[in-house]
Amino acid sequence: MRNGWPRGVTLIHVTGITAMLSASAHAAVHQLFDLAAEHGALVSFDPNVRRKLGAATQWRETVGPLLKRAHLVFAGSDELEELTGMPADVAASRLLSDAAHSVIVKRPDHSVTLLTRDGQWSQPTRAAAVVDPVGAGDALAAGFLSARLGSRPPDEALEAGVAAAHVVGAVLDNEGLPNARELAAAPATAHPSAPIDR
Repeated sequence: MRNGWPRGVTLIHVTGITAMLSASAHAAVHQLFDLAAEHGALVSFDPNVRRKLGAATQWRETVGPLLKRAHLVFAGSDELEELTGMPADVAASRLLSDAAHSVIVKRPDHSVTLLTRDGQWSQPTRAAAVVDPVGAGDALAAGFLSARLGSRPPDEALEAGVAAAHVVGAVLDNEGLPNARELAAAPATAHPSAPIDR
């Protein structure tokens, strides 16, 4: 570790749940974001809204500002709307004007859209059936981040994330996850979408 930062760490993934646990946990998340910025690490963030932890206004006040500090955002369209008070695609566009260079929006129909400053891609779900939805969002993030850390382009990273989200077709949240070889072989079938206004 150097100055309290693990050597070689270039990306961290954070959930909004941590910030909602307590005032000290909220402060710790902001400090983590500060440390990442100080050491040139990217911050990946999933708000992971869980209503048991607080009302919509509490989530917006506590977690909403963290969206603006993240470089990669994974969020449901409903979460973006709830946390920003704007339609999901408008919110994503605004985030791309802040720190974010990638916003991955999970849609109600289980499709996923990746929006970047250079374009956007959409990908439908590849799961034939949903057996257990637990862990789908985490698998999507893991597959996407693994591909991006491996220098794969955005459309291929989106496909890798969707391939990893096949976990919904198996019981438990880690059964059915592809291994590194299978993930690397995921075909790039994400298709470009119409550009968004910024």
